[in-house]
Amino acid sequence: LMGATSAIVENLQEVPASLKPEAIHSLMMLAAAVPVLTLTANMRGVMEAQGRFFAINVLNVLVGAGSYTAPLLTLNSPESLFMTVATLVGIRVVSLFAHMGVAMWSLPQVRTSVRFDPKFVVKLWRFGGWLTVSNIISPILFYFDRFALGMLLPIKTIGFYTAPVEAVLKLWILPSSLTRVLFPEFSALLQKDPSRAKELYWRSVVALAFVMLLPCGILLFGGEFLLRIWLGQEFADNASTCLRILTVGVWANAIAWVPFVMLQSLEKTKTIAILHAC
Repeated sequence: LMGATSAIVENLQEVPASLKPEAIHSLMMLAAAVPVLTLTANMRGVMEAQGRFFAINVLNVLVGAGSYTAPLLTLNSPESLFMTVATLVGIRVVSLFAHMGVAMWSLPQVRTSVRFDPKFVVKLWRFGGWLTVSNIISPILFYFDRFALGMLLPIKTIGFYTAPVEAVLKLWILPSSLTRVLFPEFSALLQKDPSRAKELYWRSVVALAFVMLLPCGILLFGGEFLLRIWLGQEFADNASTCLRILTVGVWANAIAWVPFVMLQSLEKTKTIAILHAC
């Protein structure tokens, strides 16, 4: 990604020539941060497996608050975009060390006893390899719509799409929160009590479908009114239909999070990868 940054920015006709150097530096900084985010996710997984959700939430609140407030300090700098990105990356580095500290503290045996198990490495490679395929495809699916619209439509009209997208995708906090708890729970129950895992699965599907109905219903029937208050009449006229369509999609996708996590708990990452590819 770092190697391709210059080519990507140079081919974006909408970016003024004077801003391209700053855009290149910012993208390179983001690319360098990918390993930091990956390692943080690993440490968070260790904490989730032990049910340490209180510590996870405390760290998430601190990182989230920092991510929104720290960039304010860079707004008046000459290269505000690069400085903002650098600040955000710095916060993620601090977050990584904080997650590592909690994970190592909760698993003291990691500090005193480390052994290499070839059988486990093969199993992890098989599980993680297919998971990596999904993790490569998912961001492409997630952001491709914006790239496609950017190529087909004037850049100023993309805002009528991206604002509803960013608003409605915030509803994913509900399925995301639930499934983070379900993954270690499913994994444990499938080993001890498969029938209870099945019961928990269907209860989660039904509960999530009903819980998501309220916020999705508000956006479906009152989205135009909310857009008018938030961004004005012109924006509401252009974006309300888009918001309704996206809301239906997000409701359906939210329910899909539960079978997605169940497949992961069953170690069916190959199945997930094939579905994502299709």
